[in-house]
Amino acid sequence: MRQHIDMKKAASFQGAMDFSSLLDAPAGKYGHVKVRDGHFYFENGKRIRFFGFNFPARSNMPDHETAEALADSLAALGVNVVRIHAADAYPGEKGWSTDPEYSILDYRKGSGGLNEKGLERLDYWLYQLKKRGIYLHIDLLVARRFEKEQNLDYPYDLYMSKSSSHFNERLIELQEQYALQYLTHINRYTGLALAEDPAVMTVQICNEDSVFFDSRLARKGPAVQAYQDELKKRFNSFLLAKYGNRQNLIKAWTWGNKTEIKSDLEEGEDPEKGTVRCPEIGNYCQNVNDPLYEKVQETRLESPGRYADFTQFEIALNRKYYRRMIGLLRSIPVKAPIATGCLLAGAADIYSHLDAEVMENNAYFNHPLGSDPKYEGILVPDLRDYVSTDPLTETFPEMEHRSNITVQASIAAVEKRPMILSEWNEYGLQLFHAPAYLMTTAYACLNDWDGLIIYCYHTDDHLRPEAADRVLDLMDCYSDPSLMLQFGVLSSIFQRGLIRVSPVSAHLVYRQEDLQRLPYTYRMPTAYLPLVMRMRSVFLEAGEKYEGDAQVAVSAGFVAGGDYTRAEHAILYRHSDDLDAYGKNRISAEEASFGKYRDSGGRVELEDANYHGEAFLNGRYLTIDEVDKLTEKNDYTLFARLTDHALKKWGILSERTGLQEDGEMVSQTGELSFHPHRGSFRVNAKEVKMYAGRNHGRIELGENICVRGSNRSLFACAFSLDRKALEASEHYLILVFGESGRDKTTYHPVDPQLTEVRREGRRFIEILDGVIEIRNLEGKRIYELSADGRRQSVLAEAGEHKRGEIRMKSPIIEIAAVNRR
Repeated sequence: MRQHIDMKKAASFQGAMDFSSLLDAPAGKYGHVKVRDGHFYFENGKRIRFFGFNFPARSNMPDHETAEALADSLAALGVNVVRIHAADAYPGEKGWSTDPEYSILDYRKGSGGLNEKGLERLDYWLYQLKKRGIYLHIDLLVARRFEKEQNLDYPYDLYMSKSSSHFNERLIELQEQYALQYLTHINRYTGLALAEDPAVMTVQICNEDSVFFDSRLARKGPAVQAYQDELKKRFNSFLLAKYGNRQNLIKAWTWGNKTEIKSDLEEGEDPEKGTVRCPEIGNYCQNVNDPLYEKVQETRLESPGRYADFTQFEIALNRKYYRRMIGLLRSIPVKAPIATGCLLAGAADIYSHLDAEVMENNAYFNHPLGSDPKYEGILVPDLRDYVSTDPLTETFPEMEHRSNITVQASIAAVEKRPMILSEWNEYGLQLFHAPAYLMTTAYACLNDWDGLIIYCYHTDDHLRPEAADRVLDLMDCYSDPSLMLQFGVLSSIFQRGLIRVSPVSAHLVYRQEDLQRLPYTYRMPTAYLPLVMRMRSVFLEAGEKYEGDAQVAVSAGFVAGGDYTRAEHAILYRHSDDLDAYGKNRISAEEASFGKYRDSGGRVELEDANYHGEAFLNGRYLTIDEVDKLTEKNDYTLFARLTDHALKKWGILSERTGLQEDGEMVSQTGELSFHPHRGSFRVNAKEVKMYAGRNHGRIELGENICVRGSNRSLFACAFSLDRKALEASEHYLILVFGESGRDKTTYHPVDPQLTEVRREGRRFIEILDGVIEIRNLEGKRIYELSADGRRQSVLAEAGEHKRGEIRMKSPIIEIAAVNRR
């Protein structure tokens, strides 16, 4: 049954839905946030995890009334971090821009100075957040427009400066100027600059930016072309410094075998003349370069030498830029840990960010395309259901939005550094989208991540009370009941660690030789491992052997080689027989058969007619021949089954955990169960039991609660409010609901990969069409709650009854001992 629901930006949750007790105000009371042992700690030694929202662009310059009301609302949700995102945005009338009168950068002057009217509003907003115990994530370069009046090297304004901002000297100087002004400005309400304020938990140098990629849509026009020409000049200088002349470059880029020798240097290309072509950089992610998947790659296949040298060049540019910016920030001095960037996918790009103290990534599911005047609705590529999307068959190499969020993001989780998912969302274009929030939070706990910051609370600078029953912007999370009703519970789970961290770890190991290639199937290990155990990436420097302490090391295997003799256990394979990225040296017959790792054990039989390689397993090693034939069409099921078989033989996983015969994936802790074929996800932790997915008629939430209904899909949660085990709790919440969105939403296929979604009508949430059976009710009372947590009525006065059946009239009920107020 659909029920209309109002969602007001500043309506604070109350009663049992008030999670402000998670906060310890004011933010910074225990000193600066520090990085220790790969996590965030206060100066008093207490660890902290961060859970909150992005506030982009104009939403960071609200009027005072709005700032106070929103800070109250966020505190009641249990938000303990806000990402102050894109404060550098260019002015505009609405949406992802700043108010022309209150922008932070004073674009009217053309000098890059700061606007005092905008700073006053920002100061008050940050002061209100800090007062309530909400920490600040600060970013620097995001949405700035560089204007030609600022003495740019080329006579064009530059917007969406991705890639260019990392190598052009003038653009870097302007970034340094802004960072100094912004971070040293004294807040008139706190009396502190951001650089010294202990409420700042990290400073991020840039957002979704890297030499490895740009925005394909932004490449048109003379401004971007001018900077691409500069990049080409720099690449040619790099080649000339490395090789000296054209003849040496020809030798380096000549590759092949005895029967076929190839040289990739094209006619007329000469580094001394600056005419060597750059490979095309990626569209929001590092480009893959794989001859086995040439037909489905987004860009042309490059020769091994050209790709390898350009990748070395990109790494060097990124690291030079980040080291320079980090040096500036520390000289101010900025006290908070520093992050470099986000939106990380390719191994070389991730490696180029390792001067950061904090690793960050962004990931989305069902992210829409930009607006198109030909269509009245929203265009969504590959629209799909989150909980029934199988990571083993639907994980892709691009930075795209068809893959599981955890799978996308986990590749940037690097050992010995905190991991923050700095932007993530499933935008609600599917009417049942609650599982994405629960699953991402649960797996972040399993993998011991340190921050989850959803994009975004809202994109406005006013309360807009008239919009309580409308959606002003697709990005506005405050208007999504499917997220907001579970948000406080998720924040509690994450901040308090109510879902256990996996006690066993996997290391995905990259050697320097691996970084200069990127096969199409490079995400293969992340499609399974982070869903059952803690996973981290590890990068070895030149000549290093793997000597980590993970229970299992997994070779990236982009090229052959590597020494894993000191690993406790290892899974070894290779995408190529080349020993180096240039294709000049190949492994011996002994190395080709993984001889030194196969001294005992036996062959693993695979029931797959298409795979003709061999896999061997002994007490320490699983070795796989011809792994690319095992993973054709991006299907990683056989690889996962081999990996799972080895982990169970080694005692890392039990038979009841890992990958089950029917496709269910159970975490090593046993608390998480993901069954994409049945479209279901479960949490079975001590203080919380949850289910999200297709409704198969009966949902058990522990021993005492059973949900029965006819809804097609359901989210169900039982959460202990008194911090006792759920079965012993005398005060707990039950949330149950189905679809949510706008009640006249329609779907119109444009082509097999594209859907137009027309979101019309009033906002609704679907109530349980059935009953909740609750056992062990002696001495308890059941309350129906409003959408904001206020007690509406008593549904049952249990007295001496041991059990009861409740028909819900709202998505929330509260069970409390009779003597509890």
